[in-house]
Amino acid sequence: MLRIVISIISVLAIVAVGCGVTQPPSTPPPAAPADVLSVWHSPPSPQGYPPDIADQVHLGKYTSSNYEFAFGTNAFFLQNCQWFDIIVKSKNIRVKFLDDEPDTVYCGIVFRYLVGQEESDFAPDSEDLGLQYFGQKASPFVGKVLYGQPIQEETRSGNDTIYSVAIRLFIEGGDYAGNLLGSECELDFVNYNIYEEADISYEIYKLDTTPGWGLEGEYWNNVLVPWIKQVGGADWESEAEQLYDEWYEQFK
Repeated sequence: MLRIVISIISVLAIVAVGCGVTQPPSTPPPAAPADVLSVWHSPPSPQGYPPDIADQVHLGKYTSSNYEFAFGTNAFFLQNCQWFDIIVKSKNIRVKFLDDEPDTVYCGIVFRYLVGQEESDFAPDSEDLGLQYFGQKASPFVGKVLYGQPIQEETRSGNDTIYSVAIRLFIEGGDYAGNLLGSECELDFVNYNIYEEADISYEIYKLDTTPGWGLEGEYWNNVLVPWIKQVGGADWESEAEQLYDEWYEQFK
């Protein structure tokens, strides 16, 4: 019996050594900057403070021939590498971010800035913000929906129902209009309700700035992508999505 036990232990030791040689531990995912994680996981605004920017827009009823009366746009200016929350409220008509569902108010955003002497723009889409609701992840380099989709937030104000949606976004930006510190943001609204006019208000809450973050930032180019290439090896492109998912766990 003793010889059998010794033999089993010897075999296990050989297997363990062999596994250690043929399957070295992979390099763990790099941690995102603490200030980025702090913003990403912070509760939605407002947090007892007045908004940094607030405005409202009135939209007419929607018809195919009078689209311009149902369309509205408001612009504001933010510095680069700025995180911010947008809270959009609509009276008696549901409001959707990047969703042109019938009988609702559509809300979208465009960032405009200069790259060298050329004007450029970026508009997040539903995939960036995880709005497909089927396991789609929000992008930590772009933003996420805080509440209001797909289940609409509702409050009462007298005889009116106020619908709201909140989004957290990150603006990487450029040197818009020669200003190296900021970019123009434009909110676009469309009232797709053919029966009612729409009264929309929105509030902007500035959060922290995190230089070096973003899809063209130092972290992406110097930390995350090199890690994916290192761990993925020669087939890193086929492994990139799985490795990104592993890295993304810290944002859940």
